[in-house]
Amino acid sequence: MNSSTVMERAEIGRRKRRKTRAILVDAAMRVIAEKGLEAATNAEVFSEAGVSRGTFYNYFETKEDLLKAVADELVDQLNDQINGDTKDIEGAPERMAWTFGRFLQRTKDDPVWARVLLSIAAKNSPLPLGETTQANMARDLQHGRDQGQFTLEVDEVAINIMVGTVTQAMHSTLAGRTGPDHAYHMAKCILLAFGTPGARAAEAAKLARPADF
Repeated sequence: MNSSTVMERAEIGRRKRRKTRAILVDAAMRVIAEKGLEAATNAEVFSEAGVSRGTFYNYFETKEDLLKAVADELVDQLNDQINGDTKDIEGAPERMAWTFGRFLQRTKDDPVWARVLLSIAAKNSPLPLGETTQANMARDLQHGRDQGQFTLEVDEVAINIMVGTVTQAMHSTLAGRTGPDHAYHMAKCILLAFGTPGARAAEAAKLARPADF
């Protein structure tokens, strides 16, 4: 067997593995949405996915491993959209406000997505919204400092402010306790906490409003 054949077979194997993993994650989302996070079982997931028990455990050793994969997928879908939408937004305060608003808009548009994400996020400390979200926040924080718009120097503090505010605002949105300007005021508070000058924070926060989507 020549080397090109070996490489081709290896790539086929990797594609098959990625496909099976995606099938399992999608099945888990459906089961969690129907049964709830605590009631959902691994057996229900591999039954829904149409794979064997052994195949399931080749990918996920524990339910916690599966839940982390589901959370990452849920957030990565939104992050891909946000990164596309903000690619032409130069200002870090505006990017942060837009990102915050997107999470709340998605919560309103897709409550099941939000409930599943929040349920898993509570168990996914210290990265409740996933590695990609945290990396994007760290990138935008440094960008804001470079622009002279953020003065808060400690990433961990800033990310805790952002993540804590996002998740609590998602809970409030699900509970129907938010008005039309809720996203605006919350985004403005975040930017002020990061050290953005008042006038710039007030203007940038407008991008968090649903009407701007």
